[in-house]
Amino acid sequence: MGKIKDAIQGVALSIEQKKRLLALDEEFSSLGAQIEALKAEYLRLQAEVNPIKRELEQLRQQAKRQDEQRLDETSEKILVIVANSEIPKDSVIRRLQLGQAKGDHHFDILRTKNYIALMYGTTEGAFYRATPEGRRYLAERNLL
Repeated sequence: MGKIKDAIQGVALSIEQKKRLLALDEEFSSLGAQIEALKAEYLRLQAEVNPIKRELEQLRQQAKRQDEQRLDETSEKILVIVANSEIPKDSVIRRLQLGQAKGDHHFDILRTKNYIALMYGTTEGAFYRATPEGRRYLAERNLL
């Protein structure tokens, strides 16, 4: 028996009122079954969506880390030059037509990230070379 049918047992109602109440009771029971079916479908969909959500969040975090770690264009250009030649810092700065302070700033960034290292040659003096981390950075971004 439905909830309404149980509640009206022994209550004096007209036949028409009882019919309408019983129809509502059946509709209520039907809606309850539909709600249960929808809950089951919701849980099934959640089970499908949750792993995708986790994967998407991991990809977002990975992209965010890469963006945070991404060098600006000038620093990348310097790293490419240094990775492909043994060249003094001042030559790189002149080659890219940078001011001394701006060039020093980009070299500081690259040194802090351990992407370049200062080397000393016997005849050519001090120059920079890309470190393994610097070459990996360039390789991961297809800049070699």
